[in-house]
Amino acid sequence: MAIHPQTIVKLTEISATLERAADVGDVFAVSIGSSCGPAIRLREAGLQRLGRNFFDNIVCPVGAATDLIANQFTDLLTLDAMGIGSYEGVPSATDKRYGINFHHDFVVANHEGAERVTLNGIRNGIASVRARYHYLADKFVMIAQSSARKNFYLRAADGSAFAVSQIHALDNAIRHIGGRNFEVIGIYGTGEPAHGAPQYFLPEIDERWGAAAAWAKVAATVNETRRAA
Repeated sequence: MAIHPQTIVKLTEISATLERAADVGDVFAVSIGSSCGPAIRLREAGLQRLGRNFFDNIVCPVGAATDLIANQFTDLLTLDAMGIGSYEGVPSATDKRYGINFHHDFVVANHEGAERVTLNGIRNGIASVRARYHYLADKFVMIAQSSARKNFYLRAADGSAFAVSQIHALDNAIRHIGGRNFEVIGIYGTGEPAHGAPQYFLPEIDERWGAAAAWAKVAATVNETRRAA
């Protein structure tokens, strides 16, 4: 399938931004889920400066993100794999192959409950949604492969700590697609993380997913740790 000219322009602009950042040692923050929360807080903190990324508006457990990246985003959003699942008790379009909820896509306007997402709506909208995520997948790979420094942040939807093996597997998947000059950073609000992978405690005190200012402090600590290494 031919790449839309506008997509080429967008990716070219992002590539130029990454090259400039690499020259001056700038650091980018990118969310890898597991929900929209990390992307929202990173944007509010002024840390996510490359626009929308692949994992920003989906519910994608760390294992699903690892498989998807390792598979180079293949077989995503095929009609035979799509169905209706649930997230936080709300109907959600689900890619059953990977276990990903496209919670903010395929939504029927002004409808709630069981009519929020329909199979007919998925069939009618899948081509445009797939095209959008194919572009975001290309963008993610471009960011990962760039020489610019970046930190990939992930937080489980329930705020629990990650197993070291989960973070290492995700790290390996990103390297498998040519990723370089990056670190995978786990954020947790409950549980006790094992040593062996960078994870930072960020509790939900007054705000869901933690306050943007707290995310900014974590990012500053991560960047300082990398500079001192």
